[in-house]
Amino acid sequence: MSPLVVTIIGYTATACVSLAMWPQVIVVWKTRDVKELSFPAFSLNLIGCMLGATYGYIIHAMPVFVANGSIGVASAILLILIIKDGRITRFR
Repeated sequence: MSPLVVTIIGYTATACVSLAMWPQVIVVWKTRDVKELSFPAFSLNLIGCMLGATYGYIIHAMPVFVANGSIGVASAILLILIIKDGRITRFR
């Protein structure tokens, strides 16, 4: 397969997975309703995205880096909103 096709596939996948997370962030930002969000799930997602972005950077795979970075930022925003809501007052 040509490198151009591979690059197009990579960036298309990046756009899809990155854009999929942001509507959730926008809804939660507007409504400030975080009661249905899972702190452990978004925490693990953030850790995975940080590791994935690091991996993408190390192997010079920009689509992997961008996708994980974007989703990581979205997860971090949701985690901050969960914490600010007062649902997480201490770690158990």
